[in-house]
Amino acid sequence: MILSSLFLVCGAAALAVSINDPTARVLRNEDHVTFNPKPNQLVLGSTGRFVFADAVLTLNGITRNLTLVSDQGNTAITYSVDGGWPPPGSTTNEIAYAKSGKTSGQTFTDEIKWLGKINQLFADGRFNNRNWIVFRGVANKVHITATTYFATVLLPYLLQGNVEACKTQFKTNKIPLIVAQAKYYVDTFQVLHTDLQPGNILWNMQATAPTLIDWGSAKEVSTWTAAVAAEVTAQVEFSHLTGSERICVDLA
Repeated sequence: MILSSLFLVCGAAALAVSINDPTARVLRNEDHVTFNPKPNQLVLGSTGRFVFADAVLTLNGITRNLTLVSDQGNTAITYSVDGGWPPPGSTTNEIAYAKSGKTSGQTFTDEIKWLGKINQLFADGRFNNRNWIVFRGVANKVHITATTYFATVLLPYLLQGNVEACKTQFKTNKIPLIVAQAKYYVDTFQVLHTDLQPGNILWNMQATAPTLIDWGSAKEVSTWTAAVAAEVTAQVEFSHLTGSERICVDLA
């Protein structure tokens, strides 16, 4: 009881720290990059310490404010780029995301290679002791479980405990769309995405147009063949319907 009370007092004291107090800026979480913090935007970090969530990035003479995205991966820190970023050779800003390593030595060699091959790499470089990449983003797309399709078509099956009906519906109507996207990148760029799990695919609300993201795992494939199609289909079916990220789970 005494220990719990102490935690509460310490927590209240941390909340009371003025953001104008220089000592407040040392309350940082090493898992987050906190460059040029903006005032009044303290958030609780994963280790229970308060950090500044937003950052400012400068690469190749371009400076942008960054906002942490809500869905963070395990190996890097991802931000949306406020105002977008111009692709190479252009002065027109496009929707973009930025990613930094969680440590000074973390690099994005493979992702830079594959993003460059599919024309989605906008910039890469080092800033404030971290390696960064800036890449093409998409608007108004979400994880499959956040779509209207999931809420109106799949969820009713799951609430009834009918997992097999959920699997059949998704396998018949959505997996072919994912496979078609994988085929597009092979046909167009000779690059095959090799990690087609639910977290690496974004959808419009109707779940009719998937977008493949997180290109750190890919390989060169010169031609789309029946064998490649079978490999991709098997991976997508396993990751979505059987693996740890499966989307059809009994909710009855």
